Amino acid sequence: MGTLPCFSPAMQCTAQRVTLTLAPNGRWRGRTAYLDNDPKKGPPVSEQGCWDATDERPPRVILMDGQGNVRVEFVVAANNVLRVRSIGGQTPNLNYNLTRQPDLDPIDELASAAAPKCP
Repeated sequence: MGTLPCFSPAMQCTAQRVTLTLAPNGRWRGRTAYLDNDPKKGPPVSEQGCWDATDERPPRVILMDGQGNVRVEFVVAANNVLRVRSIGGQTPNLNYNLTRQPDLDPIDELASAAAPKCP
């Protein structure tokens, strides 16, 4: 979980709270909620896809959508920290991290969605 800026001006927001759950079967689920309390921003967005890790040191974790397009790339910065390397092909100028939380968030709003077919 972590707070990231809205990288695209089209998003018209200042920041977003990101929750990411990586399953051992190569699937991921994510929830993004805008921090501004602007009702025009809409409800949190939930997504899922496949993830993979590289053999590099430090390893990279790559999130792909259901069609295999790279969405986000992280670098494993520490045992409990994923640092954003790129989002939608954009590389941030500052370091932004997601930190492992003690409790699993299964992102239940996707429970009835079809699971992606991951290799």
